[in-house]
Amino acid sequence: MKQLILTLTLIILSPIFALPTIANPTSSERAAADKYEYQYADGAGNSYIIDRQSIDYRPITRAESSSGMYDGGTPRKVKIDARQYQEIADKLDRVLDIKSIDTNNGNLGRAKGTGLILKPDKNRQIQRRVIASNSQERREIEALLDRLIGGKNSSILNTGKIIYYD
Repeated sequence: MKQLILTLTLIILSPIFALPTIANPTSSERAAADKYEYQYADGAGNSYIIDRQSIDYRPITRAESSSGMYDGGTPRKVKIDARQYQEIADKLDRVLDIKSIDTNNGNLGRAKGTGLILKPDKNRQIQRRVIASNSQERREIEALLDRLIGGKNSSILNTGKIIYYD
């Protein structure tokens, strides 16, 4: 009986703990904060590393997903221009400033389905905002990022630029 309860507890809590590495930045991630402008983890746990020249899409694999079925697609890095960067930076900054959409999941950390924005400041302190899974802001950010990377499973951008991955 104890084994069954433990197993059920782990099954229920596993999606909460199976988050991308950006959920709780380590000291080495903070030290690397000068190499990116923003990091975003979508509701499925895929991560986006955003700087002024590119978006590095790092999807989760089936093995990493809580269901064992979801696959975030092909990892890739896409070049973006100044206008595209400004579009995503404006959206993320607006959401970082909205205190009311912060989702507090207590000591359990970020809940499954929520979005997460990380942005280092000038002192390499990480500004963090968890976005409710049902929020319009999360849907808008994820739609914008999906458009900028050309869709999670596509191989070329809408602009015709070739997607590359290092």
